[in-house]
Order: sequence, then C-alpha cells, then structure tokens
Amino acid sequence: MKIKLKDKKIQLSSSHSHRGVKYADWLKLNDGKSIEIDSIPELIKDEVVEVKTTKPKGQ
Repeated sequence: MKIKLKDKKIQLSSSHSHRGVKYADWLKLNDGKSIEIDSIPELIKDEVVEVKTTKPKGQ
C-alpha cells in the first residue's frame, strides 16, 4: 500500500527511531511524498492516509 502524511505542514518527529519506518521513507514522508509500505506502523497510523490508486479505463 502507498501512504502519505495527512497534513503536509506537519512533519513526523524522529523520536522512537523514525516512527517505525525506514529512515529513507521517513525523509520522503517529511518531504510530502508518498511511500510504499506493507503495513502502517502504530506510531504513525493517526498521521498518515492510504493513497488510493486508480486504474486507467480499459484495464
């Protein structure tokens, strides 16, 4: 699944070892980008949303 921060104005703190995500993914989230992840860590579940992907018509 893909996730991103709910609010781009808020950044994830680095406490608790980058909030349960890899450092590179933590940086991407704080830059306003979405990341691919298997499951949402408890430490950030209230601060992120799942990015829904849509398939182009005809596929």
